[in-house]
Amino acid sequence: MSADPRFVAAQRLRAKGRHEAAVQLLADLLLAATEGKSEQEQMSFELAPMYYEYGSSLASLARASLSDEDEDEERSAKRLKSSEPKEDELKEDDSEEEEGDEEEDGLLAWKLLDQARCIYESKVEDEECEASLRKDARSELARCCVQLGDLNCDGGQWCDAIVEYTICFEQ
Repeated sequence: MSADPRFVAAQRLRAKGRHEAAVQLLADLLLAATEGKSEQEQMSFELAPMYYEYGSSLASLARASLSDEDEDEERSAKRLKSSEPKEDELKEDDSEEEEGDEEEDGLLAWKLLDQARCIYESKVEDEECEASLRKDARSELARCCVQLGDLNCDGGQWCDAIVEYTICFEQ
């Protein structure tokens, strides 16, 4: 799956900061890859990179949206100080909807990254798996833990973040 040109394109989009386009492409790709599959088939090792990339892209999108909101709030505060008209009052309902979307994106990102983590953990713990594959899975597991730790930090869940970062260092 990671050799799929659409997957590679999504990785490039994410690297360029085009998170929304990457999220859409990965959502379509994951849907196509999991549609009609059993729960066990959806936990295949081949899908783990897609869960990771999709979750990471969603997390990046949520962070970018929060950053944009912070900038808007700063501009709004400056306008209030300079007595300019209050255009932002008209946008208040829209910002509440966007906050809900960001929370949903964060939750979905966490679920996707956790799914990838579970898949990689099972490979790391599988003693019948070849050593090189277990080593790769261990590395990817650490990446998942970093992302999950970052998401926990974003949500102010410091203790959970410490647990994730500790798991990362143990890998």
